[in-house]
Amino acid sequence: ASLAQTGSNNSGYVEQLNANNGKATAKQDGNFNTLNAYQTGANQEAVITQKNNDNFAYSNQSGYNQYASIEQRGNNGYVSSNQSGANNEEELLQTGNFDRATVTQTGYNGLAANAVNLAQTANNLTANISQNGSGNTALVKQR
Repeated sequence: ASLAQTGSNNSGYVEQLNANNGKATAKQDGNFNTLNAYQTGANQEAVITQKNNDNFAYSNQSGYNQYASIEQRGNNGYVSSNQSGANNEEELLQTGNFDRATVTQTGYNGLAANAVNLAQTANNLTANISQNGSGNTALVKQR
């Protein structure tokens, strides 16, 4: 599934349910945009890119071997991401001022091995990461 939006005040929604080996790509270029991506199954990939200011991205993945890449370039961006299952990976990049990120990863039946890589560059940054299960890793870089 693929989505591209240019301009301001756009809402985007990408959904792939009970699919395997799927990829969702979404790009928004403008201000005050909102993007929601939902995926369930195995071996799913979500790639989200937002440029400019006051944008919100939400990604929800459930299953195994999920990968999410979310990039926000601009001021006052917000990312909320939720992954449940095992062997899931999340990469977040935010550049600009007043950016916030919240990531939750939950394993199934004690299994996890989930990973988060989060990088934020600018001022007044916030990162909240919550991981449940075993074998999880989180790397946060703020500059």
